[in-house]
Amino acid sequence: MIRYLSNTVFLFLVTTIYAQSIDYLSYQITQEEGLPDREIYSILEDNSGLIWLASNSGLFSFDGKSFKHYKHPKQRKSAVFSPQIDSKGRLWYCNLSGQIFYIQGKKVVFFDDYNYLIKNTVANYTVTDDYLFLTTRQSVLKVDINSKNKEEIFLKRKGKVFASSKVINTNEEFYITDARKIYNVDELLDVTIVNEERFLEYIKIISKPGKIITQVRLFNHLNEFRVLNKQNKFIPLSGTKELERVTILNIKFLNDKLWVLTSDGAYECQISNNNIKIKSNYLKGYSISDVLIDSNDNIWFSSLSSGLFVIPDKRIKRLKRLHENEYVSNVKPINDSVIFYVEGKKYFVKNNLSNSTLQLNEIKRLNNQKIYYDSYLEKCFFFNDHEALIYDKDRLIPFRKANKLGIKDIVRVNENTYWTTRYSALQKVNSVSFKKEERVVGRCNRILYNDFNDYLYVDFYGGLKAGNDPNHLRYVLDKGKKIFVKAITNQVESRIVWVAFDNKIVAIEDGDILKVVELDKKYSVLCLSSSLNNLWIGTNKGVLRLDFNSEKVYSLTRLNTTFQPIVREIQTTTNYTFVATDKYIYRIPNNHTEHEVFPNTPYFKTLSIDDKKMVCANNSPIELYKSSGSVEVNFTINGFKSHDYHKIEYRLKNGPWRTISGDNLLISNLSFGEQVLEVRGTNSEGNISETNELVILVHKPFYFKWWFLSLLIVFVVVVLIFFVKFLLKKLEERKNEELYQIEIQKQLADLKLENLRSQMNPHFIFNALNSIQEYIYNNNQKKASSYLVKFSRLIRMYLDHSKTSEISLQNEIEALELYLQLESNRMGGELEYSVHIKELFNLRNIIVPSLFIQPYVENSIKHGLLHKKGEKKIKVAFFEKEENLYCIVEDNGVGREVALKFRENKVHTSFSTKANIDRVALINSTRNINMKVEIEDLKNKEGIALGTKIIITIPLKIMKNESTNH
Repeated sequence: MIRYLSNTVFLFLVTTIYAQSIDYLSYQITQEEGLPDREIYSILEDNSGLIWLASNSGLFSFDGKSFKHYKHPKQRKSAVFSPQIDSKGRLWYCNLSGQIFYIQGKKVVFFDDYNYLIKNTVANYTVTDDYLFLTTRQSVLKVDINSKNKEEIFLKRKGKVFASSKVINTNEEFYITDARKIYNVDELLDVTIVNEERFLEYIKIISKPGKIITQVRLFNHLNEFRVLNKQNKFIPLSGTKELERVTILNIKFLNDKLWVLTSDGAYECQISNNNIKIKSNYLKGYSISDVLIDSNDNIWFSSLSSGLFVIPDKRIKRLKRLHENEYVSNVKPINDSVIFYVEGKKYFVKNNLSNSTLQLNEIKRLNNQKIYYDSYLEKCFFFNDHEALIYDKDRLIPFRKANKLGIKDIVRVNENTYWTTRYSALQKVNSVSFKKEERVVGRCNRILYNDFNDYLYVDFYGGLKAGNDPNHLRYVLDKGKKIFVKAITNQVESRIVWVAFDNKIVAIEDGDILKVVELDKKYSVLCLSSSLNNLWIGTNKGVLRLDFNSEKVYSLTRLNTTFQPIVREIQTTTNYTFVATDKYIYRIPNNHTEHEVFPNTPYFKTLSIDDKKMVCANNSPIELYKSSGSVEVNFTINGFKSHDYHKIEYRLKNGPWRTISGDNLLISNLSFGEQVLEVRGTNSEGNISETNELVILVHKPFYFKWWFLSLLIVFVVVVLIFFVKFLLKKLEERKNEELYQIEIQKQLADLKLENLRSQMNPHFIFNALNSIQEYIYNNNQKKASSYLVKFSRLIRMYLDHSKTSEISLQNEIEALELYLQLESNRMGGELEYSVHIKELFNLRNIIVPSLFIQPYVENSIKHGLLHKKGEKKIKVAFFEKEENLYCIVEDNGVGREVALKFRENKVHTSFSTKANIDRVALINSTRNINMKVEIEDLKNKEGIALGTKIIITIPLKIMKNESTNH
């Protein structure tokens, strides 16, 4: 069996250059991603995981997703500096105008203005629990934060001016510095930092528990670092040769390391035995102004011209490439330090992971080439289905023996034998002469050889086959079904082979499946590789790691959430795993384990109800006065990329935890009383953050309170009583109205009957019958018959008209004309009558009261014309005017005065006129109309009566349906 041999010979073939081509996995946040300013001076993290930036454009917070600007109306300049957080969680900052502010409860508070002391320079201040120490050109002020009372605790010495000064707190001791000395505030201890005053340019001082470190820059432009020892003497530190001439922008202590931030990157240093040793160099070429290691061990760097940088995991390194605009197509690490890779049509070699050696010759179809390292020959092959190339003496040369084999994949199984896959067959090839020896027909792609059990695995287009004898391979089956391979690899020093298909990864030993690992369906496996304890899985969404011991699958969260790379190739060596994406090659230690990344606690940002948004400040209770409708709560979970790989869960009243989709939660119909909304963060590893609570007090509306309900009950009872009384009154009024209408109808009926009686009085009937008898005695049968017919028709009309309260004008005129004919015949032709209709209108559509007009005509004949000698005339006229119907009855009788004398001498009294007067009054009152009857005496100039004129005014009424006419 073939084991991996040493690469001693091969290493002489590769160019050895400076070991500077390893870089850290970093993520740059730029203005294109929402960064408000690329010139950032300071960066820090508060207790909630919120990142704060002091920049040229002002103070900003960053929750991992969006930036928020903080500014006070009194702030004079936009640039802010020196953010600090005190023990009470307040964030302090200053500007170039000597103004100092702090943020409390998400609000900016203006503390004070000290521009009169520092004259448009950055305030050099330090904040403790109760005091603010401010250094000026004249003195150091101790300011009480609560009362703002000032105490001058250190004055400049006569003739001396501070070049730089600062207040330092270490182990609860306070020190003040100037350009040359450091002073203990309490003991006024005078310690000399630098004696060579004339060589001093400036000094920076930082502290760590129990230590004070100074960085001194002399006039010869050399940097020195010194530490204050127990004897209060500053001892120079050795090992700073590399830092002597760089431009230092800032120095600080983080995690017991000294960080030196320069115009050419950041240096992480270890101090031990008065010696400085550089551990790592970050972001070379950038002006780094500040560094922060957050609560999840992400390293943040702020720069003066390039925005923010984040290194989520410094164990993951990125190899620098010569042409990063080309895509990486193939990668083959030979050992921990030597790598071949292909970009486009060029191939590169890295030795000791240093700068790439570019091989200038371009080969056709090189971007389709696969790389195979033959450990037996200690040579590297590049091959495709047309040709084979071998790396020799720093160049690729055609390997003629292997040309025209159409190789897709290749493995060596012993000293003399290769097995290769081709489009049409599995081909055995002599490794010396490259002559074809055996052939197994079948189109195939990948091939793998396990030398622990001498097993061959071949990815045929019909499914995966395995066996010791290439001529008698058998299918590998999963529950009776064939396997179609996506990726395949050997487990290191094992008989096990790992195969990926569908969303499964299976372990196969001797052609049989031992175990099955199912992945989330969102993952599509693209490649596999094995180290001693892990199976490395390259997917469309980054890298997964299967731990052989725990049999659990882990996500490389920091790599995947930073870039979510599509992994094209994954290869392992003894100590490292190399991951190739389209643009980069990453190196991960094989013993890499994920940091226990606990989600930050989610915070409540806003609460909206009825489109009214409220800010949830300091998680103080929210009071609502309405329970109906929906309440929308907006959350945030602070931290780098936290929104991508953390989820938020919530519950109400200790109910079950539910996952929120996004950052918003919509709650419908909160019940009255105190509601406790709890939220927490989770991640894919099952880690859970602390719980945050928001108390929502839903007050009952006033209409649900006892006093209102009591008043409402009383009001309802009173209203019901009044309503019942009102209803009874209405019923009584309706009953009275109905009785009144019945009485009116009775009176109208009586009056109609009275009119009918007047029209059918015995005198008229007697006279009519006498006239008929006279015609019969005179043997005038024709006239008798005619008179009898007319008389009977008139009587029938009267009886018909008495059945209804209204008739058409046509029927009224017909009855009137028939009556006048009978009266004229009865009076022997002495009566002359006429009926005139002045306007042409449809008489059948006009409605008049029944049995109404005839009595006035009868009175004219009976009282005005009957006692008159000579010609007797009566004229009846109808016309329409101003929506009224007018009826004029005019006679030339004796007049009302003479007629009254005749009536007084008679026993019989006529009630028809009085009945009509009463009827007019009733009709006007019940129907809300204005019917009038006017009687006018006609006289000549001498006052002699000429007759009577009756004017009847009836409001015009049109019949809606002609079918009702009689």
